[in-house]
Amino acid sequence: MSMIDGDQKGQHQKLKDTLAKARRSATTNTLDAMRFLNEASESYPNAVSLAAGRPPDHLLSTELCHYWLDKYVSLRGDDAAAGWATIGQYGNTSGVITDLVAKHLRTQEGVEVDAADCVVTNGFQEAVLIELLNLRRAGGGVIAMEPTYVGLAGAAEAAGVPLFTFPATEAPGAMLAATAARARSTGLDRLAFYVIPDFANPTGVCLTVEARKELLDVADRHRITIWEDAAYRIFRYHSEEIPTLLSLDDIGNVVHLGTFSKTFLPGVRVGFSVTRRTGATWRTRTEVVSTKSFVSVNTSPISQAIVGGFLADVDFNLRDWNAPRVTFCKENRDVLLKALASEFRDVSGVVWSRPEGGFFVVVSLPFDFDERDLECAARDYGVIVVPMTFFSPTGGYRSMVRLSFSNTPPEQIPIAVNRLARYVRDQCAR
Repeated sequence: MSMIDGDQKGQHQKLKDTLAKARRSATTNTLDAMRFLNEASESYPNAVSLAAGRPPDHLLSTELCHYWLDKYVSLRGDDAAAGWATIGQYGNTSGVITDLVAKHLRTQEGVEVDAADCVVTNGFQEAVLIELLNLRRAGGGVIAMEPTYVGLAGAAEAAGVPLFTFPATEAPGAMLAATAARARSTGLDRLAFYVIPDFANPTGVCLTVEARKELLDVADRHRITIWEDAAYRIFRYHSEEIPTLLSLDDIGNVVHLGTFSKTFLPGVRVGFSVTRRTGATWRTRTEVVSTKSFVSVNTSPISQAIVGGFLADVDFNLRDWNAPRVTFCKENRDVLLKALASEFRDVSGVVWSRPEGGFFVVVSLPFDFDERDLECAARDYGVIVVPMTFFSPTGGYRSMVRLSFSNTPPEQIPIAVNRLARYVRDQCAR
């Protein structure tokens, strides 16, 4: 007897269709798993979802978009009519707010960045796709720690770029060097290393400053460009802030890939790429802009104007404005950890991570958890969690699941963990 009543045949079929696509993609570099993460809650609306890594709904200030638009137009000059016309037209391919993004990075990160160093993109996803397309044109390959963000793995497959992985670690320098040698043995010369230094998706790993410096040294010695994904950087709960790879980079090996989806509004779909120096990177800003012109022509000037007005409104520093989000996520993490300790105290073989920031907890189970388990847990137990195989281009990590705590109402988290625990107990009893 399913614990979720009502006629949900259509929703059930939608989930099955989405899972089928995700199942196929698990053997082909998780090409469609991203869509599952976005659609899971819609597919089973009566289940509690711990799936998608999104900022909390109640802290999205979408109703202020008109205010930020007005502020941006005022910021750009006295001729309001011309200003409104400008953001309603096609814009510069590299972006109309590159100067504001640069000021934001100078203010928040203390790193010297000029407008000419920045390219504004349609979220992080376009930024990394552009880098991959240029890498393919150069005949190169990309390296990542596994498990890795599904958007990187799927984009690499879509762009036709070979992906090489090594197990996630808090000190990746030596393994990066070894993996680069393995990649070059296949005939590839140009290499990039994709990394989320701060609270990685899905592992939650955060690299120390020593590990970051070692990465930069390895990248220099082995001619590797580093792609730094900074999506979760601001969501730090306890420890002191660690400099970005971009700010530690003295020779130009780092491409900093940013987004305002987690720290502002996902709906504006605005991200950016930044390279401070051009000495060591193998691609030029001109190539990035040229590729973008064929991928999307330009990023919506209206969306950019909302972001630009917002940045000016918060004096180009997102930390204070995001303090309620960081607090919400930290408290949710604590609720989740407490619920896990309570519900699994008598279940042998279940362990979990304790992240110092970000959106995710990883749980290891005493059995493999795949797409069929996901479907059963959602349908019959009312909880949605994500198999770590979705984040594994090699199909590994089969007994692990990722729990996201960033968007779930706190009162629902113990309910979700209780349902997951009942599912795990039932599976262990078989």
